[in-house]
Amino acid sequence: MSTLTDLSVELLQELITHVDEQDLAPLRLVSKHLTLAVDPRFFRTLILLSNRLNAGMLEGVGMENRVWEDHVREVVVAPGNAIKAWGSSVEEKREAGMEMEQQRRMASALANLRVVHTVRFKITQNDPDWLMPTIFAALPHYALRTLDLIVDYADVVLPPILCDQLETLSVVASEVYAPRRQQSVVEGPKPPTLSHQVARIVAQNHGLRALYLMGRNDWEDVYDVLLSHPRRLKLKTVQTDTLTAKLFAYLRSYTGLERLRLLHHDATAGSREANDKEAEEFFSSVVPKHAETLRELRCVPAFESAWGFGAWSVGSFQLLRELRTLEVGVNEWGDRPGRVEWENAIPLLLHTVRALPHLTHFSITSTMSESARGARCGDLAMSHREYMARAVEQAVCEVLSESQSEFAGGKTRTRIVEDMDGYKTGMGLPPETGEHWDFGIRKGPNRRRRTPVEEKAWSRWTGRVCWAGRVVRSP
Repeated sequence: MSTLTDLSVELLQELITHVDEQDLAPLRLVSKHLTLAVDPRFFRTLILLSNRLNAGMLEGVGMENRVWEDHVREVVVAPGNAIKAWGSSVEEKREAGMEMEQQRRMASALANLRVVHTVRFKITQNDPDWLMPTIFAALPHYALRTLDLIVDYADVVLPPILCDQLETLSVVASEVYAPRRQQSVVEGPKPPTLSHQVARIVAQNHGLRALYLMGRNDWEDVYDVLLSHPRRLKLKTVQTDTLTAKLFAYLRSYTGLERLRLLHHDATAGSREANDKEAEEFFSSVVPKHAETLRELRCVPAFESAWGFGAWSVGSFQLLRELRTLEVGVNEWGDRPGRVEWENAIPLLLHTVRALPHLTHFSITSTMSESARGARCGDLAMSHREYMARAVEQAVCEVLSESQSEFAGGKTRTRIVEDMDGYKTGMGLPPETGEHWDFGIRKGPNRRRRTPVEEKAWSRWTGRVCWAGRVVRSP
C-alpha cells in the first residue's frame, strides 16, 4: 500500500496547499521527506510582531540558516495583541538600553533573507524609533515586487524607497489615528503630507503596475506625479476610496487599465447631486476609455445615487466585453415615504451579467439612503442592510427561477448560481472579507474560522455584499 512518503516532493507540495496552516508544524515533524515538502509553505511568511520582538527568533533568522534564506518570500511586520504601553518606569528604561542590540538582530535577520518579494508593514506610534529605518534599509536588497504599508499615526516620515522591480504599492492611512505616546516637542518644519511622501515613492519606482490608496486622503500629489511622469506610468490596477478630479484626469489620459476598485468612494462628496455628477462623468468618460482591457470592476458606493447600477449606466457596463469579475451596488427600489423612488435594477443587472461573454463572478452590494449619511452602525444601518439583503435575494430568486426554466428547456446556455466563496476568489479578496491583513496578526493563528453560514451572515451585516453569484456557460 502506498503511503505519503512514497509520493514525490512535488506532488506532496501540491497536496499541502489544501492543508490548514495550523497543521503544517506537526506535519513537517513526521519525516524528513515530509519536511522537504512542507518547508516551502511553512517558512513562506515570516511574521515579526513589532510590539514584542523575539530576540531568539531574530538570532535564528540572522544566522546562516538555509531554511529561512531559501523559503521566506513574504515579511510581515505588525503589532500583535496586547500592545505594550510606553512609559518611564525603570524596567522600560532598562529595555531601552537593549534596543541597539535588537536593531542589530533585526538588521541581520532581514539581510539573511534572499528571496523576499513581498513586505507588509504596519507603522504605529508605539514602534521603536529604529524599526522603520531598519526595515526600509533592507528593501533595496530584495527583488521586491509588493510593498504594503498601513500608517496608523499622523506626521509619519517615510524613508525614500527605490526598488527596481517594485510592481505593487499599497498605502492605507487610518481614518482615525491611534493616540500618540508622549514625546518631547521638537520645533521645526512640519513633515510633508503622506500624499506627498507616497508621490515621491511613486516617482522613484518606474515599474509600478498596481496602486492601492485607501484612507480618505485626497492623494492629489500622487495623481500629479502620475500625470506629469516623463514615462507616464500606465497602471494596470487602481484601488481607492476617494475620488478627485485629478484621478479622473489620470484615468482618462491612457488606455490599458485592467482592474479598477472604487470602494465607498462617494462618502466624501457631500450630497447626492455631487455623487450623480461624478458618476455621470465616470461612466461617460472613464469606463469607455478602458472598455477593451478592463477585467475587474468593483464599484461599491456607500449611498444611493447614480453610482448604483441602473438603466442610466447599463450602456457603459455592456461595453466591458473582457470583464471577468464585477461588484456593483444597487439602490433601494419601491415607493417609501421620504425617499426617492428607484426602479428595481436586479433583472437588468442579471441580464447584463449573462450578456458579458467572459464574466465569471459578480456580487451585489446595498447602498444607504442620503438621510443615513454618517450612520455607520446602529439600528438604522443594520436594519437597512438586513432589509436590502432580503430584498435583493428575493428579487434574484424570482429572476433566476425564470432563467433556470429557460436553461433547462435549451433556450439559453447561460445560468447563474449563488457562490459566495467563488466571489471572494474571483475578486482576489482576502480570506476574511472586509478585514485587512493586520487583523489576522492581532488575533493570532488560533482564531476560529467562520462557517459558510456565518460568513454569509457576516458579509451581509457588514454591508459588503447582499448576494454573490457565478456565471456558468454551457459549451
